[in-house]
Amino acid sequence: MVTTLSKRRRYLHTKVIYDAAKLFLKCSNVPVQIVVISASIDGLYLQLCQRWEKAIFRFVEVIRLLALIAREGMRQVAPSDVYKQVRNAMTTADLHHGVHHITNRYVRAELNVFHLGELVDVLMCSCKLSAGVPTLFLFGDLLEYTHVYELSRILEVIPITFLKCAVVIQEQRGRRDGATASLPFNEYELWHFLCARVVFVVGSSFNLYMNKLLSTFGRPALPVQPDIVFWGHVKARKVVTSPPYNQDRINCRCVALGDHIVIIGGLVHCEKNVYRTCENVILFDAQKQSIREANVMNVDCLKKITNRVHHSVTRVAGDSFVVFGGWKDHFTAQNDCWHGQLVTENELRFAAMSLKGTKIGLHPWARWRHGACLVENVCSSSSAVFICGGLTRRFGQVNAVHTFAQVLKDAWTLEWEYGIWRRLPDLPVPLHSHQCSYVANESLVVAIGGLSAMEDQFSAKIYFFSLSSLFWLKEIDLEPRVGRYGFTSHALTEEVLLLVGGVNERFEKCNTLTLVNLKNGKTISFAVDLDQDLESSSSDAASFAFINHCSALVNTDDKVALYVFGGGENFLQSSSACSPFFLHVDLPSLSF
Repeated sequence: MVTTLSKRRRYLHTKVIYDAAKLFLKCSNVPVQIVVISASIDGLYLQLCQRWEKAIFRFVEVIRLLALIAREGMRQVAPSDVYKQVRNAMTTADLHHGVHHITNRYVRAELNVFHLGELVDVLMCSCKLSAGVPTLFLFGDLLEYTHVYELSRILEVIPITFLKCAVVIQEQRGRRDGATASLPFNEYELWHFLCARVVFVVGSSFNLYMNKLLSTFGRPALPVQPDIVFWGHVKARKVVTSPPYNQDRINCRCVALGDHIVIIGGLVHCEKNVYRTCENVILFDAQKQSIREANVMNVDCLKKITNRVHHSVTRVAGDSFVVFGGWKDHFTAQNDCWHGQLVTENELRFAAMSLKGTKIGLHPWARWRHGACLVENVCSSSSAVFICGGLTRRFGQVNAVHTFAQVLKDAWTLEWEYGIWRRLPDLPVPLHSHQCSYVANESLVVAIGGLSAMEDQFSAKIYFFSLSSLFWLKEIDLEPRVGRYGFTSHALTEEVLLLVGGVNERFEKCNTLTLVNLKNGKTISFAVDLDQDLESSSSDAASFAFINHCSALVNTDDKVALYVFGGGENFLQSSSACSPFFLHVDLPSLSF
């Protein structure tokens, strides 16, 4: 019975490791490199070469050499006769020395690895092998002998050069037939794993997750060149809408209230090169996938609310939100505040916010293209709206936008329940067209992206403001550099931001989703592919752009859906072409 179970476990281990290598080879459009560390699968290289010999750039096998085997003269791990011109290395230094002189497709090294430090040496030496080649790392039972069992521990040993790789730990548990259980890891790591160029697979239950990955994202497109910024692809499909709610719209803003998305303001395309401000509020029901015009109970004030662009709409509580700023009628900047509430599924109620509690003169300048988010109130237990930066009108000049607009650096909170503005320390640099998010567990506001001058000074930093100490704590650089404006952002977790679209530093449209790690500034981008119906129309595909749009995240069951509405071309103030899309992108439930 023991022999049968042992054979069964051995079969599962061998099959899964083989399937992992096979899938990686099939998914790559360039020759790959495979590094096997203590996987103990005899003849894996020969098995793979029978079918994918041309797809293997280099195969490196690192064998853990036990002290007992070493005393017996290494008879059990001597290279097989079928492997010719094979290098042997007894230490990590020997392996490191041989890396730059390997000419064979197959490399074999025997190492006595028992400690965490030696494992780090192996990884560092393996790093030298990568050299921009798509690489798959397969770990066997090495963790059992280096006392590294948890995800946090294996992450500690990954060299800095591997920050763009994923680590998947699959640990064998128990001695029964169902031993190929896995340590828990989340869908963000799965997403990162599928789209990474360098992949670590630890243990023997890798294929249990591949069907889920492939069904969600399709097969990964590994980059041909090392500097390609797209590490994966996600599919976008068009939300079907009917007239008059399918009008092209730009510079609008939206907010998610449960299953409903409220879309306010913006410019609508009437005819060629003619735009007008929107005069209605649109409601989208994510459950029913229906869009309609909302009934506004106090309709007399509707135009005052909707006749604006580049404003902010911030959810404050339940089905309530706050509208602030923007411009109307040839760049007339606004600083009025409106409190909106979704009363029923189809009815909205608005009220102008009274600023009686604010001291005279203590309120922000009128502005547009500012950043806004909901934060915990620093003076009470309620919440407040945080705003910073933006553009305001420079008096005395009425010429082109770049001559009469001034970039702001001030920061404020609005106690929306009482209508009280409070001034905060200024941003380290002036910013506009940026985005703000709140990290609740650390009471931090994050300001990311945008421009520090009117048109050409991109910000590729993350600025952190502490609501507990009330000053700007630090700034970190984005790596790789991600400078853009005209984008939207969402906090997926307390450590990860999602950036949607925008204009990059070459003034090109970015139809991408970018994940940003707030701990170290690392970024990873995904290309957004249109579904087949959209791709069939070349004109639609050409006009597809995530610029000056609005977007919202909606949680439905166990999924997170991203909805992107409107947008247009690469212009700071308006646009010569609007995007005819209302798009839906399914995302995994991302959390650490």
